[in-house]
Amino acid sequence: NNIVPLAKKARIVNIYGFTSEALQGPIGVKTSSEQAQRIADYLWSQGIPLDKMNVRGMGFQEPRIHASNDVEQHFFNNRIEIDLIQ
Repeated sequence: NNIVPLAKKARIVNIYGFTSEALQGPIGVKTSSEQAQRIADYLWSQGIPLDKMNVRGMGFQEPRIHASNDVEQHFFNNRIEIDLIQ
């Protein structure tokens, strides 16, 4: 909920979904797109106009870390990033 007031003030809200290495290729892009869309749906339900939001599934691109520990790798790479453009 902390993001809602900031998103309302932003001119553009970019929402990017990312997956861990476990979901690569088209399935990763589809899954991350669906996850990012859920965030957009929530923001819309809180009054953020749809035409202000850009939603994109990135799949397993731009991983945060490459770790030998699967739990750590999944935790850091399976994520949603929201960029607010003023």
